[in-house]
Amino acid sequence: MHDADFLRLKSLTLSYNLPKSILNKVKISNTRIYFNGMNLWTLAAYKVYDPEVNEYGSRGWETPIGKTYTFGVEFSF
Repeated sequence: MHDADFLRLKSLTLSYNLPKSILNKVKISNTRIYFNGMNLWTLAAYKVYDPEVNEYGSRGWETPIGKTYTFGVEFSF
């Protein structure tokens, strides 16, 4: 038997809405700047394997799921 405890930051979203005082000057009603991250951090005894899947699971003993970073800007007129 092996220790299967783990801690994971699976999803994180940060966003900032620009102040209306700046946007009114350029005739934009809303602007949001955002960052979204998936599978950002995992603390586990075994660094190579995905701790959420047992050795007989559908994914098996594959390498962990990759990290995804998304940055964006949304405008509303």
